[in-house]
This record gives sequence, structure tokens and C-alpha cells, in this order.
Amino acid sequence: MRERIFNQTQIQRHHLVLDLQANSGLLTWEALRRVPEGGVFSVVNSVAAAEQLESQADALPFLTRPIVLNSPLTNLVATLDQQHSSIKFDWIVGRNALSEEVDKGLIVQQLDQVLAEQGQIILAERLPQQGQRLYQWVSGVDTKLMKRWQAAEEAIYAPKTGDELLNWRVEDWVNLWRGAGFEVHTELESVTQNIYVTGQLLDRWFAVSGAGLSYADRLRMSLDEEEVERVRAIMTDQLLHRTTHWNSTLIYIHSKSGVRHTQ
Repeated sequence: MRERIFNQTQIQRHHLVLDLQANSGLLTWEALRRVPEGGVFSVVNSVAAAEQLESQADALPFLTRPIVLNSPLTNLVATLDQQHSSIKFDWIVGRNALSEEVDKGLIVQQLDQVLAEQGQIILAERLPQQGQRLYQWVSGVDTKLMKRWQAAEEAIYAPKTGDELLNWRVEDWVNLWRGAGFEVHTELESVTQNIYVTGQLLDRWFAVSGAGLSYADRLRMSLDEEEVERVRAIMTDQLLHRTTHWNSTLIYIHSKSGVRHTQ
């Protein structure tokens, strides 16, 4: 993913780069390598992530370290204005930076304000709407339950009526950027990973409380509690302590400033 993102750039040594999701440092360190005369600003979403990134950067000469911004993306312009007024970026990169955000439109507007006149944005975002379904992993299920389970899970990803964090289609991403006046190009990539199903993973899927909705919470919108418990029992019986394939889809979004698209 990192190589594919940076292979689409023409980053020059003096450019300024903004990494929208630097919690892991995946894109930040490569960006730093490419702009020894420029600079990298790295956005994180917690004090712990900021401290970890800054600790890793301590080994670098002071002037070559990333500038860490602990800020919600919806507040990016204000954060930059407070600390680095009027700065503009030649490149903005990110991995799953917008996927977990509800107000993607507001964030795109923020990015437009901090992008240089000829700046460009390259993001890799997960596309759950075209990804794995958990019911696809099991077999031999009662036909009636399987039909209801399948319908309940597909409803999560349904356009307009599904979960707004999971139901985005390619055209939704394109319309988001074009609606903000950008020229946008997208590419899809299919990715297959091996997943070892642990008890902790099943517990997370079927959690009844937490920071966000669990898989079971979403199923409960269509299934009753007894059906949800049957689904859990089936998945536990067929998947626990086994390795299976997780198929996912990434969308690479390349948006350009300077050459704007008008709808």
C-alpha cells in the first residue's frame, strides 16, 4: 500500500507533505525520506499516538523530524492556523484516514484549504461495501436462518440505508471529491489476508457495548436475540481457532487541485 501510494506521487526534495493518519507512521517515515529539504506534518488522533511517534523521531536530527499534530481532521485548519499559520502542502497522503469519519465532506473542505495551488492528494481507503461478508465463511446452516442472516448482513452495506461508515461505494467517493470541485481518479485493489479467529476476535464481533456498534449490534437491527445467539454459536463452532481468508477491497483516490472539475 505504501509503495503504491508513493509511486503515484512526484514528490520533490523540497516539498511539504501532510500525512492524514500517522498513528502507525507507515507513510510518515517514507515521506520524510523523500523530502530531506522540505518537511512532513503528521496527524494523529490521540496523545498516546503523538508521544509514540515523537519518541520514534527522537533519533533523527531535529530539523528532519515530523511535525506531529494531535487533531481531529474536522478541526485540521484551525489546528494548523494556531501553530503554523498559512501553511500549504504540496502533497497530502493517507491510509484509511477518511473511512472512519462521519463528516467526510467537511474534511475534504479542510483539505482544500491547506492544499497548495498545484497540490495533490493520494489516499488509500478501505471499501467494506465490496469486501468480505462473515456469513460467507460458514456452511450447512439452516436455510431460513441463513437467508435472514445474509439479508441482515447485506443491509449493513446497503446504499443510503446501511451503516454510513461501511456502505460507501466507488461512486460515493467520486461524488464526494467532485462535489468539492476536484478532479479525481480512482483505482481498486483486491487484498486477501489470512485471519486466525480467536476467542477475543469473536468477543469483539459480538460485543454488546463499546465505543461503536459491533457486528452483533448491527445484526440485531434485523434479527432477534435468539437468532443472533445462533449465529454466534455457528461461527464459534466452525471458525474458532481456525485460519480463514479475509477478502477486502481498497480504493486509491488521487485528487488534484489546480485542475478543477465542475459538475
